Amino acid sequence: MLGKTRGCGCGHHGLSRAIGWLTVIAGLVFLYTVWWNTTLFGFDATAWFEHVVVFGVGLFALSGCSCCCGKECCGTCPVQKS
Repeated sequence: MLGKTRGCGCGHHGLSRAIGWLTVIAGLVFLYTVWWNTTLFGFDATAWFEHVVVFGVGLFALSGCSCCCGKECCGTCPVQKS
């Protein structure tokens, strides 16, 4: 989800890529706050874990489209179906 989508211009793929990166960043910040037993931007480790879960669920919800995998699901993908 974080890499290229084979030249697809669907808007939801850009959104899922952004949420994927937010999930990774929140996960790293969670590890930092756990390791150093501190808060960052006013959030403790529990709050950062909640952010990771929410972003992860959002990413999972956006991964339902498979228009670049050969199945016509959204109809907006310019990638040639094989």
